[in-house]
Amino acid sequence: MKHISNITRILLLVLSLVMILSAFAACKDNNTVDTDTEEETEGETTDPRYDADGYLKDAIPDGLNFKDEFIVLAAGTQKQHFWAEEIDTTPIGKAIYERNLTVEERLGIEFNWVFQNCYEQADQATFQSMVENDVLGAHEYDTVISYNLLPYTMANKGYCVNLANTKYIDLEAPWWPQVFLDHMLYKNQIFTLVNASGKGTIENLSAIFFNNELIEARGLESPYDLVANNQWTVAKMKEMIVGTYEDMNNNNTVDAYDKFGVATSTDARLSCWYFGLGVKLISRNEADELELNAADERVGTAIDAIVDLFSTDDSCLVDTTNISTSTPYAMFAEERAVFYLSVVQLAEYLVYADLEIDYGIAPIPKLDAEQDRYYTHLPNTHDAWYIPITARNIDCSSAVIECMASEAYRQVEPVYYDTNLKQRYAPDERLADMYDLVRDSITFDFNYIFRFVFTKDCDTWIRNCIREPLKYKWSSSWQNLKDAVEYDLQKIVNTYDMRVTD
Repeated sequence: MKHISNITRILLLVLSLVMILSAFAACKDNNTVDTDTEEETEGETTDPRYDADGYLKDAIPDGLNFKDEFIVLAAGTQKQHFWAEEIDTTPIGKAIYERNLTVEERLGIEFNWVFQNCYEQADQATFQSMVENDVLGAHEYDTVISYNLLPYTMANKGYCVNLANTKYIDLEAPWWPQVFLDHMLYKNQIFTLVNASGKGTIENLSAIFFNNELIEARGLESPYDLVANNQWTVAKMKEMIVGTYEDMNNNNTVDAYDKFGVATSTDARLSCWYFGLGVKLISRNEADELELNAADERVGTAIDAIVDLFSTDDSCLVDTTNISTSTPYAMFAEERAVFYLSVVQLAEYLVYADLEIDYGIAPIPKLDAEQDRYYTHLPNTHDAWYIPITARNIDCSSAVIECMASEAYRQVEPVYYDTNLKQRYAPDERLADMYDLVRDSITFDFNYIFRFVFTKDCDTWIRNCIREPLKYKWSSSWQNLKDAVEYDLQKIVNTYDMRVTD
């Protein structure tokens, strides 16, 4: 055996130590942490801004204890969006109940819910009077949740707190949709917020539902593929529905009980079509000024495209006020429409009605292939949160609104959106991507949200042009509206100018 000299042994020992130290240094470099944002635990790096499930935490400090009853005036017609009983055993009901309980425990409050319907016109008047009476004397409600078109009527009267200046609301947090702020945060003022993670917002995303079996039976292209190839347009949809009409009740009359290629109701869902085609009635320019776009050529072009789509027997505008049906979803549920514009709550309805329909969803089609992106309109049945100027403790109210939204982001959205809509309710694995596309395409319109403040409402007139195209034309309708809309818009701008603070 060849013997190793002492010098060689020493050299080998030194070399081994160098290799060990180098490996340690490399390992240390790979696990370097930013001490301001991360901490190392048992060999793993964690960011304290996120919880154990990877969800961003809010910035509400620990230890808040307002020690008080918290009174909420809330829309009774929408309470399933934000309130649930302890005995509710549905996954989403349990998530909403647990969310509310978490907020109570974190902030040291006890909710007292005052429910009042506010969707029908008579109920709206009652709801508004309750807010006005509170501001003018009662000073009872700590926050208000109503359907989305009511708050800016109150804001225009000066009854709502500017949420951009509150202590605990973080407008950069992901639970507040940035696109809403882009449209409605004007002169650093915003008077209501829409919770991106709440059930009321998610279930009211507008989309085109399509029946896969009817698509395949007619040998039509998959809307999924059309979307992927930027071919999903109104003209393409009209091409696909040719010859789909069937007289299902054999009365020789085209009515809402027959089978069609495309259908939608004539209520607020109709607005989804033209906002989906990229219409913007009022927008903000780079100088943060409001621009009136109602006279733009695109508005008339979009209306004409929708009228053309619904100009044949293969399409149907369903007047849900004049047909004896228990649900506006009946036409799609009874498989009498290849395409049906609705809100994604329809998916929930199909499951609970135990209807095994092989369906898919797609965004509202584009006006043409040159349209910059898809657009998803939220019709007027989602929740808006605001604070009366006479709330007893505005800091507490802002903390509650922020905490309700952030806990919905961590507790409600994962159950309703990620688990239910994208997995449990979905008959098609491609639905998840479509839901994300639809959700990422949300749009808002300043004129639509302020519609109750305008004495002449563009949205109503546009719907008239679609429902009765022989009677109403947008060019002449706009001439009748123009002066009143411009006048009312200037009044709105003036109210913002009066409230500008440093």
